[in-house]
Amino acid sequence: MKKVVNIVLFLFGCWGIGWAQTIVSIAPQNKKAVLEEYGGIYCVYCPEGNVIAEAILADYPDEVMRINIQEGLYANPEPGDPDFRSDYGLSYANQTGLAGYPAGTVNRQVFPGWEQGNPGTTALGRSYWPLAVEEVLGES
Repeated sequence: MKKVVNIVLFLFGCWGIGWAQTIVSIAPQNKKAVLEEYGGIYCVYCPEGNVIAEAILADYPDEVMRINIQEGLYANPEPGDPDFRSDYGLSYANQTGLAGYPAGTVNRQVFPGWEQGNPGTTALGRSYWPLAVEEVLGES
């Protein structure tokens, strides 16, 4: 009798597995985009970069994440001003090859011909951010 009960419980458990839900979708999906924006509290052109980044977020609210990294000469606070710099800003910026502020990377990918600095680097000028995001969102 005990064997029959165990077999019935085992079969019932196996049947339940077939109805189990997965935690994430197993259907192919397009990539999401991460915009890392480099600037500083005193950066002259950073407000324009902020407007562009906000427009990207408005266009793709569920597909784009924005990270703002305060780094460089324009991020050094004056006495009494807030310090938005992070401990890792310089090392992140050094990876990008940025040549001016604001700069941004999208998924830390290289977009040939759009690089802000040397070819093969990930830093993009603000005018290329929407194009790079659109390209990434189209990748499966």
